[in-house]
Amino acid sequence: MPNRNQLAKPRPDRRKVIFVLVIVSLPLLAILLSLSSFEMRFIDPKTSGQTVSLVALTLLVSLLFGGLTFVLMRLIAHLITLYPASARCKD
Repeated sequence: MPNRNQLAKPRPDRRKVIFVLVIVSLPLLAILLSLSSFEMRFIDPKTSGQTVSLVALTLLVSLLFGGLTFVLMRLIAHLITLYPASARCKD
């Protein structure tokens, strides 16, 4: 009978996961900053449907960014607790 370690699915390396999350989060942050900080004249909704779709897109990007930020911070906190400070700072 195989033991539990043999039955477990291989897990991706956490550093790779964090790297992918950072790469995905950076464009979302850029989109959020561009939507909120610049006066973009080419985004000028003329109908109520266009306004609703623009608000929906902004909400979707904001929720994605918030969710990815939460997951990224959780993984970083887990890595920090996994590796004690004495193991990280080798002098």
